[in-house]
Amino acid sequence: MKTITIDLSNVESTKDILGRFQEYFDFNFSPTNWDSFLDSFRCLDSESKTFKKEFPNEKHIHLILKNMHHVKRAFEKDYFSLLEILAMTTDKAERYDDLKFTFELLNDRDN
Repeated sequence: MKTITIDLSNVESTKDILGRFQEYFDFNFSPTNWDSFLDSFRCLDSESKTFKKEFPNEKHIHLILKNMHHVKRAFEKDYFSLLEILAMTTDKAERYDDLKFTFELLNDRDN
């Protein structure tokens, strides 16, 4: 299992939130909205340059999102959009790759 941690503290916009994922995963096409993020995120084996380069044989990705409380307070709509996508992509039927995907949310008091 490959564990990936993304810190969402100090994000100031939807673009910043998507940018944190772009920084780590280096998608072929930088997501500009939640639909394009979903398209890229559900097929990491083909859309993420980081995945292809650093861990191409990994079968389980566990994502830890730190400081989600900040996103929830400042960008409630984005918070729920992101949660919906993450929950959806834990279902293998919703993924376009062969990965098992799990995630957890950490708030600053949990870190």
